Amino acid sequence: MILPLGKLFDSFQRLDEEKNRHIEGTGLGMNITMSLLKLMDGDMKVESEYGKGSDFTVTIPQRIVCNEPTGDFEAVRHRRERSLSGKRQTFEAPEASVLVVDDNSMNLTVFQSLLKRTKMKITAADSGKRCLELVKSERYHMIFMDHMMPEMDGIETLHEIQKLADIPNRDTPVIALTANALSGAREGYLKEGFADFLTNRSTVIC
Repeated sequence: MILPLGKLFDSFQRLDEEKNRHIEGTGLGMNITMSLLKLMDGDMKVESEYGKGSDFTVTIPQRIVCNEPTGDFEAVRHRRERSLSGKRQTFEAPEASVLVVDDNSMNLTVFQSLLKRTKMKITAADSGKRCLELVKSERYHMIFMDHMMPEMDGIETLHEIQKLADIPNRDTPVIALTANALSGAREGYLKEGFADFLTNRSTVIC
């Protein structure tokens, strides 16, 4: 099967739309990467076999401007390895119960992996509707809620939780999960009733 691999580098493209209609697509990552490579006179080539995988080869031309050593990289590497080997997971909360709500299964997997060593009991819900079912029956110490979800977003789900009476999570703090790192975002979420918010933007963590 011949695929239009050139579309990989266009914004928000999806190959073989009939089979991949539930996959979000390439987003902006490939397009941005190719733009940066072009600025450096570089290029990216793709070899792909449908159903098996793809190989991406990036080429960036370089030239030697100075033959003097820039540092002892081996010594730096050894120091870093010794430093990392001395670090270990110290926070554990095996009695804690956490609910994370997100319609993206990959986000749920990442969240669970990041907290795995804490030994917390982590329950995942893939929709606001499922979240409402769970909060009625099981007590959680904290709820992490994605903002942008179909059918019922995180804010709507929180408001529905607040309407429920006689549930074990009446006073459970709910933390918003969002890509919104704009100034004033935290205040907006607090106004809606969230206890706080976490952004998945790599440049800002609140």
